[in-house]
Amino acid sequence: MRNQVVLSIVTAAALWPSISMAQSPAEQGYHEGGQIGGPVGAVVGGTVGAAVELPGDVLGFVTGHPRHYDRVTERIVVGEPLPAVVHIYVIPHHRDYAYAYVNDERVIVDPRTRTVIRVVE
Repeated sequence: MRNQVVLSIVTAAALWPSISMAQSPAEQGYHEGGQIGGPVGAVVGGTVGAAVELPGDVLGFVTGHPRHYDRVTERIVVGEPLPAVVHIYVIPHHRDYAYAYVNDERVIVDPRTRTVIRVVE
């Protein structure tokens, strides 16, 4: 049983580069995860990297349209919803994304759930 699990992980790690050939967060996550955690880290890193890939014009819009920063005492964490007092702004032509400026950080959120998708560096 253990040999089958190891073989499955090694096979998945070997096939992963052919799946993510383009320069993307998935490829970067694959390589970084592979360096840190071996084959298992590569697969997990590639999956996590793919989860945060956004259209380029979404990032450009967020960085090019400054807003007033809201202040909250809570920490802003990817995967957690923003507090209700934080104002979010919908991104034109990409209604699946919204953004907010909070605690000196720009964040991209899901407008339906207010969940933080990414903190923009």
